[in-house]
Amino acid sequence: MHTRCPHCDTCFRVTPEHLELAKGAVRCGRCFNTFNARDYLIESPKEEENDREAPPPPEEEEKETPTAPPLPQSEPKPEPEPTANDDTQRPDKNGDDNTPAASDHSLDVLHEIENRSMIDKRRSGRRTVVGLLVIVALTVTLIGQYLYANRASLAQSQDARPWLAMVCAVAGCDVPLPRAPKQIKLVDRDIRSHPQHDNALLVEAEMVNEAPFAQAYPTIKLTLLDITGKIISGRSFTPDEYLPKRIDQKKGMASNIQLKVALVLVDPGDEAVGFEFEFL
Repeated sequence: MHTRCPHCDTCFRVTPEHLELAKGAVRCGRCFNTFNARDYLIESPKEEENDREAPPPPEEEEKETPTAPPLPQSEPKPEPEPTANDDTQRPDKNGDDNTPAASDHSLDVLHEIENRSMIDKRRSGRRTVVGLLVIVALTVTLIGQYLYANRASLAQSQDARPWLAMVCAVAGCDVPLPRAPKQIKLVDRDIRSHPQHDNALLVEAEMVNEAPFAQAYPTIKLTLLDITGKIISGRSFTPDEYLPKRIDQKKGMASNIQLKVALVLVDPGDEAVGFEFEFL
């Protein structure tokens, strides 16, 4: 299957695959113009070439006299000077057309395929990067949600507190103070009848935080016992109940600083001979 360039009359071979791949569009290898090969298809360049180049027999040969000595071999009449178009139209001795334009077109098609492959690879790489970013974002979100939901328990770990601080800085929450009530020790205590209220006991206590960090103020549980160790009465006091108003609870109970508190509870009578402190 052949086609002819409408711009420079160059003839070259094309295949149905070329036409299907580029929708009939080809580029001439000689003048580099693009045209639709389907509109300029020809059957065979050889037949057109033979019809066009076969010259009519000269009249002089018909008029030659028989007396002329026969020539061993008549030289063929010189053909017309080949033009640039004729060079590309004339087939070779083996019957195969010289098709540099078709080769150039094949290279163009290969380049187009390579370009499309590179574009597809770039798009695939972009999709991969976007997918990784989405995975990272989801992972960070899940970690943040876990830290936020469990911040109270995670706040007990000094290693986790910096991470909680970053999460709360974004989420607008407060990092709870750690709690280590077992590291709070009772330094001194005293219990007696309340000097201003009847049937009431005044308990004064002094405690210290022995942890190497500030922690939340504890709940103080006071239990009264009889002579046998049986619990007679008791009460739990929250920080709001025993701390003076001037103390900022958000700063926590400082390390190695003694704190004095006063507690008031109902007097159970003479049966109460002992008491216990517990920090919760």
